[in-house]
Amino acid sequence: MKEEFLQYVWKSRKFDQKKLKTSNGLNVEVLNVGIQNSNSGPDFFNAKIRIDNQLWAGNVEIQVRSSDWYLHQHQLDVNYDNVILYVVWEDDAAIFDKNNCQIPTLELKNKIDQKLEVNHKRLVNNQNWIPCEKNLSKVGDLTLIGFKERLFVERLERKSIVIKARLAKNKNNWQETFYSLLLQSFGLKVNQEAFSLLSHELPYDIVKKVRGNLLDLESLLFGQANLLGTNSQEFYTEQLRERHKFLMKKYQLSESSIKMNFFRLRPSGFPTIRLSQFANLYHQQQHLFSKLIETHSLIDIRKLFKISTSEFWTIHYTFNKTTKKRIKQLSTTFIDSLIINAVIPIKYWYSKTKGIAINEDVLDCIAQLNAEKNNVVKRFEMLGVAVNTAVDSQSLLELKSQYCDTKSCLKCNIGIQLLNEK
Repeated sequence: MKEEFLQYVWKSRKFDQKKLKTSNGLNVEVLNVGIQNSNSGPDFFNAKIRIDNQLWAGNVEIQVRSSDWYLHQHQLDVNYDNVILYVVWEDDAAIFDKNNCQIPTLELKNKIDQKLEVNHKRLVNNQNWIPCEKNLSKVGDLTLIGFKERLFVERLERKSIVIKARLAKNKNNWQETFYSLLLQSFGLKVNQEAFSLLSHELPYDIVKKVRGNLLDLESLLFGQANLLGTNSQEFYTEQLRERHKFLMKKYQLSESSIKMNFFRLRPSGFPTIRLSQFANLYHQQQHLFSKLIETHSLIDIRKLFKISTSEFWTIHYTFNKTTKKRIKQLSTTFIDSLIINAVIPIKYWYSKTKGIAINEDVLDCIAQLNAEKNNVVKRFEMLGVAVNTAVDSQSLLELKSQYCDTKSCLKCNIGIQLLNEK
């Protein structure tokens, strides 16, 4: 038996409420189960319980066994002084508060439908990819659609926590915060951490000073990314080394130990290519953040990212090897990834903090973005879940990481529907 299951049973009143009695025979009537507490202290606040015709208002604590009260030393914690009812699966010991008064205890072991217990155990005790893998097809489309919308907002809110923390660290500098978020997104999964470190090795204030000179900006990005230790003797590479050495001294930058990954990447996704594209973006779009905040349509947002590499990289993927000439623009798929992971979250939090209603065009833009292609999305599609837009793919990523992986079925709309299956 899990405490979380008992909390769900109590919150949703999924127990037989007729002829309830405490362990010492007092009649119990539940008028209000209270408000669930997600922090330390009793599980439910402000409950209203009638015990033997006496109305009580206070807190409710829930445990698997009544003896857990002493195991967790609640009798020594002032937060539990106002507990009016102790709800347990099994009452195995009389419980007294610090004044030696017995705390009314309600045992639910024989008050819960066995089918509910069986369904819960079936969900949480299997080792499937997701707990409901075998039964997901039983869930109606309306449940999935409604839950996806909630999950998408939850994902935005969770990303907002990261943005909020970065803003605090950056003294509320939105441009610097977006710069670090966007640079991290340019690294995708393989180089995400390395690109994030690079945003610290090369602060936005310096980027802002040099972005008018593309060679200087590239030299700092490549140099601080530790990519200039190459045997290449080409004029472009020598220029980068020279400018990096000068600018490092000028801006008092430290030697970098960042390690970029080239393995498991297509050449078009090599960090050399991505950093040149990033440099060109900040060189060409001098006011990128403000433009993105003011731009609402997907077409116009994509236009801001229609950039390519410097000339050298049209015939190179790395510093040492020449290849067939090819213009290396940011693809629409990659641009959409940047919009999903950097642009939309920053626009969402900016609008929220400034008290600005999110423009309908922005919401339409989200719905127009194609769904991402990854292993999680692919597995959900194999289970029959429709994945059409970025809202779908983002919501499923949130579902998998925040609900399925943690087996939080009792907080999941899908899990609750399957739990109550007759």
